[in-house]
Amino acid sequence: MVDVPGLEGCRLAGKPRKVGAVSVEGMARRCRVAGVFLTARRNLVVCCASMVLILASSGGSSASAAPAGWSRPQAVVGNYRLFRLSCTTSRYCVGLGVAATGSTPETVVWNGKTWGKPFQAPSNSPVALQLLSCGSAGFCVASDGSTAWEWNGRSWSKGVAVIADGHGAPGEQLVGLACSAGGVCVAVDGQRKTFALRSGHWTATGSLAVLPPGASTASESIGAGGISCGSPTSCMIVDGEGFAYHWNGKSWKTPLDVLPPGNGFVSCPTAGWCMAMNAQSYEVAWSASGWGASPTFVDPRSMQLSQHSGRRGVVRWGQGDFGVLALSCGSASLCAAIDDAGYAVTYRSGRWSLPADIGPALDNVDTVTCSGSQACFAVSEGNVASANYS
Repeated sequence: MVDVPGLEGCRLAGKPRKVGAVSVEGMARRCRVAGVFLTARRNLVVCCASMVLILASSGGSSASAAPAGWSRPQAVVGNYRLFRLSCTTSRYCVGLGVAATGSTPETVVWNGKTWGKPFQAPSNSPVALQLLSCGSAGFCVASDGSTAWEWNGRSWSKGVAVIADGHGAPGEQLVGLACSAGGVCVAVDGQRKTFALRSGHWTATGSLAVLPPGASTASESIGAGGISCGSPTSCMIVDGEGFAYHWNGKSWKTPLDVLPPGNGFVSCPTAGWCMAMNAQSYEVAWSASGWGASPTFVDPRSMQLSQHSGRRGVVRWGQGDFGVLALSCGSASLCAAIDDAGYAVTYRSGRWSLPADIGPALDNVDTVTCSGSQACFAVSEGNVASANYS
């Protein structure tokens, strides 16, 4: 039997699992499972193992396009090192970083042609670089985990406590933040409690639903990339257990099991479409009709072509120490994902590209942001690599 890295089972999102005869559905790489229903979530048999050999030998894949046209990482300005970046269009991005000669955070803005001169960040503490999300060109929010600052297109507001006392314990700090147009943001902390920003005020909105029996508690965590808002009334959270939670503006719906376990990422460029991925490169899309039938493995042939020698030996796309590090979609026709080996894969009109090497070394690429159907930006060692399709 052939092992597929990271695959713990083929799932039918939000539906009872079945096990039995398995077939590979052509190049769609979907697994059909027929037979007896399994009631325990962890008892699902690994069903997609032979898929890798079938696809590799066929010579075809969804990643048949040439590597996306990513630039090499370039300095923003001077010795400035960028840490967080959020773009709302190909002509507008807000970044947070520090000068190489100092430790005080600074803000930098991209106008579509050049990066502006760095100026004061929302806080003097480097911790303020922890979370950043922009909903529009005149609206962004940054947070250090307990306090949030708003960007109005010109300057940062005074900090407002999101956590009640402003000094929550480490497990109670915010771990995810997502904003949309209209001045609305949603945040989640390490205890799975959620908060919403409306009309300039943060309020608690309850907690995510308890996971079903049998779910592992070890990987329920939610990372910075595990939350995204497509509109003020449509946000999504995907946790490390592979469960997705949809926010309708008032409450969180019952979680659906959509991915194999492994750090979860989600990006929702619109109210009606999201892409989710886990650290092991399995992805599934959501639309108004629901989640895709089963997660798809980002092409194994790409993994083979992207291998290279490094200080840790051979490293393949999405299969380093941490695997996939970030995912961002600017629209339903443009997404990008980056891994800890310094590679990027780009999703354009339903196809994933072969990996493009955008990192000068391993473990240096950790932020990616796409806007519209035109551009994506990735941060590597404090510098910015970009792919433009305008």
